[in-house]
Amino acid sequence: MDFKTTESQDVSPTFHSSASQSGSHSLSIDEERGMSSNLIQSMYEKAMENQPQTGGFETIQGRVVIPREGTWEDEPIKHTPETESEVSEKSEEYYETYTQHLSESFIDELEGGKAQYTLEQAEQLSGLPKDKVRRFWLLMGFPTIEDDNEERIFSDGDIKAMKDLGLAIKYDLLDDAGISSLLRADSHMSDRLLQWHMETLVEYAQRAFNYDTASAHRWALDYFHDNKLFISELFEYAWNRQMAALIRHAEAEIEQMDSDESQANRVFRAVGFIDIVSFTNRTEHLNVSQFASLIERFDYVCRAVITSNGGRVVKSMGDAFLFVADDVLTGANVVCKAVEQFRNVPELPAVRASLTWGKILGRFGDVFGPPVNLVARLADIASPGTILTTKSLTQRLSMVAKDQFHMIDVGNTKLQGLGEKRVFELRRKNSDIGLPQM
Repeated sequence: MDFKTTESQDVSPTFHSSASQSGSHSLSIDEERGMSSNLIQSMYEKAMENQPQTGGFETIQGRVVIPREGTWEDEPIKHTPETESEVSEKSEEYYETYTQHLSESFIDELEGGKAQYTLEQAEQLSGLPKDKVRRFWLLMGFPTIEDDNEERIFSDGDIKAMKDLGLAIKYDLLDDAGISSLLRADSHMSDRLLQWHMETLVEYAQRAFNYDTASAHRWALDYFHDNKLFISELFEYAWNRQMAALIRHAEAEIEQMDSDESQANRVFRAVGFIDIVSFTNRTEHLNVSQFASLIERFDYVCRAVITSNGGRVVKSMGDAFLFVADDVLTGANVVCKAVEQFRNVPELPAVRASLTWGKILGRFGDVFGPPVNLVARLADIASPGTILTTKSLTQRLSMVAKDQFHMIDVGNTKLQGLGEKRVFELRRKNSDIGLPQM
């Protein structure tokens, strides 16, 4: 994919996540909450005039909260709505028209303007060949656009993004492959992150306000509109902190890299796996709420144990977690504390775990290599509440923490696709249980 263009404007690739200061309005999701005719009419007229607003409306248990001008943390002005019987037909008409206008204008804001350009027009405006425009759209995670498609799909924001990416390559900020990889990664992770946000907000609305599913989803959509600044600032904070942690971690990682370029991206790591025992049998009779609660608790405990003890979560697979640690002692502490935590809390599901050591390759935010394959196979044969590991890891662990762990020789075991391996069970001699409350 070649994003090069002939334009000469400056390109400053920065991470910036902020909310627009215009058009930030919202109303409650249920008409029964009601508002007076005068208040709705006044807000409607302002929206139609497209007057800049710096605040938004927040709906809280039937109350419409209108923040003063400024940032999201400024103290809001609260207006208590009138009863449903006092809401006139005219108010309802304004309500429907106003909320529809807000939804459309908010989507336009997020998309960088109205969709007004066809594929052919996007080619002309961006300076990119048509197949590169299509490639850009596909990397963003959207459907392929055929040559004969005359639908108006692209906004001014899309055109600007394509131009900027072309200029980034032109001025050697990244090459074509790098731009494509970053675009694919950012789009994919943004999609997953927003799905997580949506699920969290829906569950909150159901829990806090006893909404049905449809109303909870409407409330969540309102929340995105009303609190875009808060959400984006929180994301920017987390992104910056994770960037700082990555830089620190990478400095230590670089020291371990081989001078052999063929092995340059491979580093030694402890690789751990934590798996719910008999997940299918355990969950097949649960209702949606119970299933979600089980997964939420499992996810919370795993992430808390892994990160609080120095490991790094690589990925969650619903009923399992894969993590890495810089050394065997950290990895051993993580898996032991995880198994102990699940074993000692009756409400939590039984788990089994495994731990390996060796060279791994990091790619696409994931890890690959023999230790990764081996750790998954070991977890498959582990009994509930146990941790299986390898001879090489126990030898390395004995050198740094011999008195802290029991390492029991289980014998040679045949592993699917890997042949026979010498397997050991790992146990920690002393345990300390305790996590912060959810």
